[in-house]
Amino acid sequence: MLENNKSNREDKIKDIIKEILNKKDSILKDLTSSDTVYSLNKFESLVKGFEKYDRRSDESEEIKKSFANKRDSERSEITSYLLQIMKNKITFFENELEISKKIQTKLMPQNIPDIEGYDVYASYSPSSQVGGDYYDFYRTNDGDIFFLISDVSGKGLPSSLTVAGMKAYIKAQVEENKPVVKIIQKLNNYLNEILIPEKFVTMFIGVLKPDKNLITYINAGHNPPIIIKNGNEIIELNDGGTILGMFEDLSFDVGKIQFSDGDILALYTDGITEAFNKDEEEFSLTRFQNIIQTKCSKPLEEISASLFKELGVFCGDIIPHDDITLLLIRKNLLNEYK
Repeated sequence: MLENNKSNREDKIKDIIKEILNKKDSILKDLTSSDTVYSLNKFESLVKGFEKYDRRSDESEEIKKSFANKRDSERSEITSYLLQIMKNKITFFENELEISKKIQTKLMPQNIPDIEGYDVYASYSPSSQVGGDYYDFYRTNDGDIFFLISDVSGKGLPSSLTVAGMKAYIKAQVEENKPVVKIIQKLNNYLNEILIPEKFVTMFIGVLKPDKNLITYINAGHNPPIIIKNGNEIIELNDGGTILGMFEDLSFDVGKIQFSDGDILALYTDGITEAFNKDEEEFSLTRFQNIIQTKCSKPLEEISASLFKELGVFCGDIIPHDDITLLLIRKNLLNEYK
Protein backbone atom coordinates (compact mmCIF):
# COMPACT_ATOMS: atom_id res chain seq x y z
CA MET A 1 0.00 0.00 0.00
CA LEU A 2 2.91 2.31 0.91
CA GLU A 3 4.60 1.58 -2.42
CA ASN A 4 1.34 2.41 -4.28
CA ASN A 5 1.04 5.76 -2.50
CA LYS A 6 4.66 6.58 -3.29
CA SER A 7 4.18 5.62 -6.92
CA ASN A 8 1.00 7.70 -7.21
CA ARG A 9 2.75 10.68 -5.65
CA GLU A 10 5.68 10.43 -8.04
CA ASP A 11 3.33 10.09 -11.01
CA LYS A 12 1.52 13.21 -9.88
CA ILE A 13 4.82 15.10 -9.56
CA LYS A 14 5.79 14.02 -13.08
CA ASP A 15 2.46 15.26 -14.42
CA ILE A 16 2.94 18.63 -12.75
CA ILE A 17 6.48 18.98 -14.09
CA LYS A 18 5.23 18.16 -17.59
CA GLU A 19 2.49 20.78 -17.30
CA ILE A 20 5.00 23.37 -16.08
CA LEU A 21 7.23 22.76 -19.09
CA ASN A 22 4.23 22.89 -21.45
CA LYS A 23 3.14 26.20 -19.96
CA LYS A 24 6.63 27.58 -20.43
CA ASP A 25 6.43 26.91 -24.17
CA SER A 26 2.86 28.15 -24.51
CA ILE A 27 3.79 31.64 -23.30
CA LEU A 28 5.63 32.18 -26.56
CA LYS A 29 2.31 31.83 -28.38
CA ASP A 30 0.35 34.29 -26.21
CA LEU A 31 -0.97 37.32 -28.07
CA THR A 32 -1.41 39.90 -25.31
CA SER A 33 0.38 41.08 -22.21
CA SER A 34 -2.60 40.05 -20.08
CA ASP A 35 -2.31 36.50 -21.45
CA THR A 36 1.36 36.51 -20.54
CA VAL A 37 0.63 37.59 -16.98
CA TYR A 38 -2.06 34.92 -16.73
CA SER A 39 0.42 32.27 -17.89
CA LEU A 40 2.98 33.39 -15.33
CA ASN A 41 0.38 33.19 -12.58
CA LYS A 42 -0.58 29.75 -13.80
CA PHE A 43 3.06 28.74 -13.75
CA GLU A 44 3.42 29.87 -10.14
CA SER A 45 0.36 27.87 -9.09
CA LEU A 46 1.81 24.81 -10.79
CA VAL A 47 5.08 25.27 -8.91
CA LYS A 48 3.14 25.44 -5.66
CA GLY A 49 1.34 22.26 -6.68
CA PHE A 50 4.71 20.67 -7.30
CA GLU A 51 5.80 21.59 -3.78
CA LYS A 52 2.54 20.32 -2.33
CA TYR A 53 3.07 16.82 -3.71
CA ASP A 54 6.80 16.78 -2.96
CA ARG A 55 6.65 15.48 0.61
CA ARG A 56 9.45 12.88 0.55
CA SER A 57 8.79 12.16 4.21
CA ASP A 58 10.40 8.74 3.88
CA GLU A 59 13.73 10.09 2.59
CA SER A 60 16.77 11.20 4.61
CA GLU A 61 17.41 14.88 5.31
CA GLU A 62 20.40 14.82 2.99
CA ILE A 63 18.36 13.47 0.07
CA LYS A 64 15.50 15.91 0.77
CA LYS A 65 17.94 18.84 0.86
CA SER A 66 19.62 17.70 -2.34
CA PHE A 67 16.27 17.38 -4.11
CA ALA A 68 15.11 20.77 -2.77
CA ASN A 69 18.26 22.48 -4.09
CA LYS A 70 17.84 20.90 -7.50
CA ARG A 71 14.15 21.79 -7.58
CA ASP A 72 14.80 25.40 -6.55
CA SER A 73 17.52 25.76 -9.16
CA GLU A 74 15.29 24.44 -11.94
CA ARG A 75 12.38 26.57 -10.82
CA SER A 76 14.57 29.69 -10.71
CA GLU A 77 15.88 29.00 -14.20
CA ILE A 78 12.42 28.52 -15.67
CA THR A 79 11.04 31.56 -13.82
CA SER A 80 13.88 33.78 -15.08
CA TYR A 81 13.25 32.53 -18.60
CA LEU A 82 9.55 33.31 -18.36
CA LEU A 83 10.15 36.76 -16.87
CA GLN A 84 12.54 37.62 -19.71
CA ILE A 85 9.91 36.57 -22.23
CA MET A 86 7.38 38.81 -20.51
CA LYS A 87 9.80 41.76 -20.55
CA ASN A 88 10.40 41.21 -24.26
CA LYS A 89 6.66 41.09 -24.84
CA ILE A 90 6.11 44.32 -22.91
CA THR A 91 8.74 46.06 -25.07
CA PHE A 92 7.04 44.71 -28.18
CA PHE A 93 3.61 45.92 -27.01
CA GLU A 94 4.99 49.37 -26.19
CA ASN A 95 6.50 49.68 -29.67
CA GLU A 96 3.29 48.42 -31.25
CA LEU A 97 1.27 50.90 -29.20
CA GLU A 98 3.40 53.81 -30.38
CA ILE A 99 2.99 52.77 -34.02
CA SER A 100 -0.77 52.35 -33.52
CA LYS A 101 -1.12 55.84 -32.04
CA LYS A 102 0.69 57.39 -35.01
CA ILE A 103 -1.46 55.50 -37.51
CA GLN A 104 -4.67 56.32 -35.64
CA THR A 105 -3.85 60.05 -35.47
CA LYS A 106 -3.16 60.24 -39.21
CA LEU A 107 -6.36 58.37 -40.07
CA MET A 108 -8.62 60.87 -38.31
CA PRO A 109 -9.77 63.79 -40.52
CA GLN A 110 -7.45 66.76 -40.16
CA ASN A 111 -10.17 69.26 -41.05
CA ILE A 112 -13.86 69.35 -40.23
CA PRO A 113 -15.94 70.21 -43.34
CA ASP A 114 -17.54 73.62 -43.56
CA ILE A 115 -21.23 72.96 -44.23
CA GLU A 116 -23.45 75.95 -44.93
CA GLY A 117 -26.22 76.16 -42.35
CA TYR A 118 -24.61 73.62 -40.01
CA ASP A 119 -22.16 73.48 -37.13
CA VAL A 120 -19.94 70.40 -36.85
CA TYR A 121 -17.58 69.43 -34.04
CA ALA A 122 -15.60 66.26 -33.34
CA SER A 123 -13.53 65.10 -30.39
CA TYR A 124 -11.37 62.00 -30.08
CA SER A 125 -9.47 60.77 -27.02
CA PRO A 126 -7.45 57.54 -27.41
CA SER A 127 -7.20 55.12 -24.51
CA SER A 128 -3.87 53.97 -23.12
CA GLN A 129 -4.15 50.83 -25.27
CA VAL A 130 -5.45 52.49 -28.47
CA GLY A 131 -8.72 51.03 -29.63
CA GLY A 132 -10.37 50.98 -33.03
CA ASP A 133 -12.46 54.17 -32.95
CA TYR A 134 -12.72 56.04 -36.21
CA TYR A 135 -14.78 58.89 -37.65
CA ASP A 136 -14.62 60.62 -41.01
CA PHE A 137 -16.26 62.95 -43.53
CA TYR A 138 -16.46 62.78 -47.33
CA ARG A 139 -17.90 65.48 -49.57
CA THR A 140 -19.41 64.42 -52.90
CA ASN A 141 -19.41 66.41 -56.12
CA ASP A 142 -23.11 67.11 -55.52
CA GLY A 143 -22.37 68.79 -52.19
CA ASP A 144 -23.66 65.94 -50.03
CA ILE A 145 -21.68 65.03 -46.92
CA PHE A 146 -20.97 61.41 -46.03
CA PHE A 147 -20.09 61.09 -42.35
CA LEU A 148 -19.44 58.04 -40.21
CA ILE A 149 -18.37 56.81 -36.83
CA SER A 150 -17.17 53.26 -36.17
CA ASP A 151 -15.51 50.98 -33.68
CA VAL A 152 -13.29 48.02 -34.61
CA SER A 153 -13.24 45.24 -32.02
CA GLY A 154 -9.92 44.75 -30.29
CA LYS A 155 -7.05 47.14 -29.74
CA GLY A 156 -3.55 47.96 -30.95
CA LEU A 157 -1.98 47.70 -34.36
CA PRO A 158 -4.45 45.19 -35.91
CA SER A 159 -7.38 47.55 -35.24
CA SER A 160 -5.49 50.55 -36.63
CA LEU A 161 -4.66 48.66 -39.81
CA THR A 162 -8.30 47.60 -40.19
CA VAL A 163 -9.35 51.24 -39.92
CA ALA A 164 -6.78 52.19 -42.57
CA GLY A 165 -8.23 49.59 -44.93
CA MET A 166 -11.80 50.76 -44.28
CA LYS A 167 -10.89 54.40 -44.88
CA ALA A 168 -9.41 53.68 -48.31
CA TYR A 169 -12.28 51.37 -49.26
CA ILE A 170 -15.04 53.81 -48.26
CA LYS A 171 -13.32 56.74 -49.96
CA ALA A 172 -13.18 54.81 -53.24
CA GLN A 173 -16.87 53.88 -52.98
CA VAL A 174 -17.94 57.47 -52.26
CA GLU A 175 -15.91 58.76 -55.20
CA GLU A 176 -17.81 56.32 -57.42
CA ASN A 177 -21.10 57.88 -56.18
CA LYS A 178 -22.31 54.60 -54.70
CA PRO A 179 -25.45 54.87 -52.52
CA VAL A 180 -24.97 54.38 -48.80
CA VAL A 181 -26.60 50.94 -48.75
CA LYS A 182 -24.24 49.65 -51.48
CA ILE A 183 -21.25 51.06 -49.63
CA ILE A 184 -22.17 49.23 -46.43
CA GLN A 185 -22.95 45.96 -48.22
CA LYS A 186 -19.65 46.01 -50.11
CA LEU A 187 -17.72 47.07 -47.02
CA ASN A 188 -19.23 44.22 -45.03
CA ASN A 189 -18.14 41.62 -47.60
CA TYR A 190 -14.69 43.21 -47.79
CA LEU A 191 -14.28 43.02 -43.99
CA ASN A 192 -15.62 39.48 -43.98
CA GLU A 193 -12.71 38.52 -46.22
CA ILE A 194 -9.90 40.33 -44.39
CA LEU A 195 -10.83 40.07 -40.69
CA ILE A 196 -9.74 37.15 -38.55
CA PRO A 197 -12.55 35.15 -36.87
CA GLU A 198 -14.38 36.91 -34.03
CA LYS A 199 -13.19 40.36 -35.16
CA PHE A 200 -15.95 42.73 -36.28
CA VAL A 201 -16.80 46.39 -36.87
CA THR A 202 -19.73 48.50 -35.72
CA MET A 203 -20.52 51.55 -37.84
CA PHE A 204 -23.01 54.34 -38.29
CA ILE A 205 -22.82 56.00 -41.70
CA GLY A 206 -25.02 58.86 -42.85
CA VAL A 207 -25.45 61.15 -45.83
CA LEU A 208 -26.43 64.75 -45.14
CA LYS A 209 -28.12 66.67 -47.93
CA PRO A 210 -27.73 70.27 -46.72
CA ASP A 211 -30.09 71.71 -49.33
CA LYS A 212 -32.90 69.42 -48.13
CA ASN A 213 -31.90 69.25 -44.45
CA LEU A 214 -32.21 65.48 -44.73
CA ILE A 215 -30.06 62.64 -43.46
CA THR A 216 -30.26 59.11 -44.81
CA TYR A 217 -28.35 56.62 -42.71
CA ILE A 218 -27.52 53.02 -41.85
CA ASN A 219 -26.69 51.85 -38.35
CA ALA A 220 -24.62 48.65 -38.59
CA GLY A 221 -24.66 47.45 -35.00
CA HIS A 222 -23.29 50.71 -33.59
CA ASN A 223 -24.40 52.57 -30.47
CA PRO A 224 -27.48 54.45 -31.73
CA PRO A 225 -26.72 58.15 -32.27
CA ILE A 226 -29.32 60.50 -30.84
CA ILE A 227 -30.95 63.55 -32.35
CA ILE A 228 -32.47 66.10 -30.00
CA LYS A 229 -35.36 67.98 -31.56
CA ASN A 230 -36.75 71.20 -30.11
CA GLY A 231 -34.42 70.81 -27.15
CA ASN A 232 -36.51 68.06 -25.56
CA GLU A 233 -37.46 65.14 -27.83
CA ILE A 234 -34.73 62.49 -28.06
CA ILE A 235 -34.76 60.15 -31.04
CA GLU A 236 -32.38 57.20 -31.36
CA LEU A 237 -31.24 56.30 -34.88
CA ASN A 238 -31.52 52.51 -35.00
CA ASP A 239 -32.42 51.69 -38.61
CA GLY A 240 -29.87 49.52 -40.40
CA GLY A 241 -28.68 46.04 -39.55
CA THR A 242 -26.10 44.00 -37.71
CA ILE A 243 -22.33 44.35 -37.22
CA LEU A 244 -19.92 44.22 -40.16
CA GLY A 245 -17.38 41.55 -40.99
CA MET A 246 -19.04 38.52 -39.41
CA PHE A 247 -21.50 37.42 -42.12
CA GLU A 248 -21.58 37.62 -45.91
CA ASP A 249 -24.17 39.28 -48.16
CA LEU A 250 -26.11 41.12 -45.48
CA SER A 251 -29.10 43.34 -46.18
CA PHE A 252 -29.62 46.70 -44.45
CA ASP A 253 -32.53 49.05 -43.90
CA VAL A 254 -32.02 52.73 -44.68
CA GLY A 255 -33.30 55.26 -42.15
CA LYS A 256 -34.19 58.92 -42.71
CA ILE A 257 -34.32 61.88 -40.37
CA GLN A 258 -35.29 65.49 -41.13
CA PHE A 259 -33.34 68.34 -39.54
CA SER A 260 -35.09 71.43 -38.17
CA ASP A 261 -33.47 74.62 -36.86
CA GLY A 262 -31.56 73.92 -33.64
CA ASP A 263 -31.72 70.13 -33.91
CA ILE A 264 -28.52 68.47 -32.76
CA LEU A 265 -27.21 65.05 -33.76
CA ALA A 266 -24.77 63.31 -31.40
CA LEU A 267 -22.73 60.29 -32.49
CA TYR A 268 -20.48 58.49 -30.03
CA THR A 269 -18.62 55.28 -29.29
CA ASP A 270 -19.08 53.00 -26.29
CA GLY A 271 -15.91 54.36 -24.69
CA ILE A 272 -18.24 57.06 -23.32
CA THR A 273 -21.29 55.14 -22.17
CA GLU A 274 -19.35 52.09 -20.94
CA ALA A 275 -16.67 54.02 -19.05
CA PHE A 276 -16.76 52.97 -15.40
CA ASN A 277 -15.75 54.35 -12.02
CA LYS A 278 -14.09 52.78 -8.97
CA ASP A 279 -17.41 51.18 -8.00
CA GLU A 280 -17.57 49.51 -11.46
CA GLU A 281 -20.62 51.59 -12.33
CA GLU A 282 -21.02 52.54 -16.00
CA PHE A 283 -21.37 56.15 -17.12
CA SER A 284 -24.46 54.97 -19.07
CA LEU A 285 -26.47 56.17 -22.04
CA THR A 286 -28.83 58.05 -19.72
CA ARG A 287 -26.05 60.29 -18.38
CA PHE A 288 -24.78 60.88 -21.90
CA GLN A 289 -28.23 61.87 -23.19
CA ASN A 290 -28.91 64.14 -20.20
CA ILE A 291 -25.69 66.10 -20.71
CA ILE A 292 -26.26 66.59 -24.46
CA GLN A 293 -29.88 67.59 -23.86
CA THR A 294 -29.10 69.97 -20.99
CA LYS A 295 -26.34 71.71 -22.96
CA CYS A 296 -27.94 71.53 -26.41
CA SER A 297 -28.28 75.34 -26.75
CA LYS A 298 -24.57 75.89 -26.09
CA PRO A 299 -21.78 75.97 -28.70
CA LEU A 300 -20.81 72.45 -29.78
CA GLU A 301 -17.28 72.78 -28.39
CA GLU A 302 -18.74 73.70 -25.00
CA ILE A 303 -21.09 70.70 -25.12
CA SER A 304 -18.13 68.43 -25.80
CA ALA A 305 -16.05 70.01 -23.03
CA SER A 306 -18.92 69.57 -20.55
CA LEU A 307 -19.31 65.92 -21.46
CA PHE A 308 -15.60 65.17 -21.10
CA LYS A 309 -15.49 67.05 -17.80
CA GLU A 310 -18.41 65.05 -16.40
CA LEU A 311 -16.83 61.87 -17.67
CA GLY A 312 -13.55 62.73 -15.94
CA VAL A 313 -15.29 63.46 -12.65
CA PHE A 314 -17.27 60.23 -12.89
CA CYS A 315 -14.27 58.01 -13.66
CA GLY A 316 -11.92 59.68 -11.18
CA ASP A 317 -8.57 57.91 -11.12
CA ILE A 318 -9.79 55.07 -13.34
CA ILE A 319 -7.92 55.17 -16.65
CA PRO A 320 -10.29 54.80 -19.66
CA HIS A 321 -10.11 51.26 -21.06
CA ASP A 322 -11.36 52.28 -24.49
CA ASP A 323 -11.14 55.13 -26.99
CA ILE A 324 -13.65 57.95 -26.62
CA THR A 325 -15.10 59.58 -29.72
CA LEU A 326 -17.83 62.22 -30.01
CA LEU A 327 -19.23 63.77 -33.19
CA LEU A 328 -21.81 66.59 -33.06
CA ILE A 329 -23.81 68.08 -35.96
CA ARG A 330 -26.35 70.87 -35.52
CA LYS A 331 -28.74 72.53 -37.95
CA ASN A 332 -28.28 76.27 -37.57
CA LEU A 333 -29.68 78.54 -40.25
CA LEU A 334 -30.18 81.47 -37.88
CA ASN A 335 -26.46 81.76 -37.02
CA GLU A 336 -27.48 81.88 -33.39
CA TYR A 337 -24.53 79.77 -32.30
CA LYS A 338 -21.89 81.21 -34.59
